Amino acid sequence: MDEIIEPLHLLDWDDIGAVEQHTSAALEQIIARPGVLAAAVRRLPERPELLRLCEHQEFYSVDKLVLYSDEDSGIRVRLHVFLPNHSDQPHNHRWTFATSVLKGEYHHVLYGDAPEGTLPLIVHARSERPGDGYVLHHSVVHAVTAAPDTVSLMIRGPAVKDRSVVFTRQMVRWHYSATQDSVADTANKELTPARLAELTDLLEEWGLLG
Repeated sequence: MDEIIEPLHLLDWDDIGAVEQHTSAALEQIIARPGVLAAAVRRLPERPELLRLCEHQEFYSVDKLVLYSDEDSGIRVRLHVFLPNHSDQPHNHRWTFATSVLKGEYHHVLYGDAPEGTLPLIVHARSERPGDGYVLHHSVVHAVTAAPDTVSLMIRGPAVKDRSVVFTRQMVRWHYSATQDSVADTANKELTPARLAELTDLLEEWGLLG
């Protein structure tokens, strides 16, 4: 994994054209070499510095496996496994990212600009299926509704702001880094060794680990 991601360390993550070019190449290499993905997943129990970054978000119906993290560059590689009933509220991110769908499908909605404090209008909607990928700038508001057992691979760049926005029907709220979570929130999102073993078995059953 290191040799694939290292060329991204000097990437300008505001240059979306460059991000698309280089992250697409990195994602293709990881996907084309199943042993890379398999090794990263199977080594997680031995990598406590990565395991503590992984999350089981039952409320949002998604598991997030952090397979690579570099503190100096801020780059992370994550594998997302979407559970039944996953549906995002419109939101943006603290970082620009690239993603590729490995299994399943999700309905992807993008939103345009809007006055502060109001829900933006939908400007684009599409379905993302295996082989589809995209890059999203940290400023863009989007939402995903995933089919059960959808899996995607993400490369995220460095965080460039302290918080991201989440829109609900009643209000606008802010989402902060997990480092600012309470002890209770952190415990609620913990990916246990038992859950990691279940996910590893599922990924193997789905043929994603070679």
